Amino acid sequence: MVFEYIRDLLSTQFKTDKDKITLDTDIIEELGADSLDLVDLIMNIEEKYNITVEDDAALGLKKVKDVVDYIEQRQK
Repeated sequence: MVFEYIRDLLSTQFKTDKDKITLDTDIIEELGADSLDLVDLIMNIEEKYNITVEDDAALGLKKVKDVVDYIEQRQK
């Protein structure tokens, strides 16, 4: 469920076919995200899941799997 939300969010944000986004997709290298894109992504995550993504944690969110794992850990 978390993966599907993140995949759909990234698909919309980067105008990419959602079927091309997997857990191994690198958000910066493969989707071309810049710092503003990452801020937008984090803001959406914080709002949707009612969590706070710390700055140091945000730096480690490179792949879709990193984002999904971070959210799932924070929801426990």
